[in-house]
Amino acid sequence: MYTGAFIGFVILLGIAEVMGLPKIWIGYLFMAVTIGIYAVIGIISRTAKISEYYVAGRSIPPVFNGMATGSDWMSAATFIGMAGTIYGLGYDGLAYIMG
Repeated sequence: MYTGAFIGFVILLGIAEVMGLPKIWIGYLFMAVTIGIYAVIGIISRTAKISEYYVAGRSIPPVFNGMATGSDWMSAATFIGMAGTIYGLGYDGLAYIMG
C-alpha cells in the first residue's frame, strides 16, 4: 500500500509540475509529505512494552536480525572508513578490513 501510494504521489507531483507548479514548491511538498508519512508510520507502529522495543518481541527470526546487523555494518560510514584505512595504512590496512 505504501509503495502504491508513493508512486501515486510522485505521479501527482509530475502532473502538478506540468500544470506549472514551481519546482521549489514541489520540493517542499515532497519533503513535507515524505516526513509526514514516516511520522504516521512511526505513530502507528509504536509499542508500549519495553520487551517489544528492543528485539520486536522476539518475533524476528535470527537470520533477518543478522541481515539487519550486517546491513548496518555495511553503511556508507564503514566504506568511507575502509577507504581511509587503506589510504593511511596501505596493505596493512587491508588486513585490518578483512579481519
